[in-house]
Amino acid sequence: SEFNEAKENGDLKLNLNRAPVLVTPEGKTIGQSKAIERYLARRFGLMGQTPEEEGMIDCIAEHCRDVKDAARQKGFSKFTRNKTD
Repeated sequence: SEFNEAKENGDLKLNLNRAPVLVTPEGKTIGQSKAIERYLARRFGLMGQTPEEEGMIDCIAEHCRDVKDAARQKGFSKFTRNKTD
């Protein structure tokens, strides 16, 4: 598979052999999904104009992650529907 090939080639080494990774146009590898999200948001001007705006945007993103994590822990997922175990 493509993942195994990337792992064997060392493409995932900087991210502890896990996906996702992003290779920037400059050839730098960034791992961890939240780090990739923040990098892309900054790169494309979506993180606000001031440090305060950036902080608020990051805060909202973390709230969304907290809600998603809580829903998963409670079993609110398409993978757990109609299951009783």
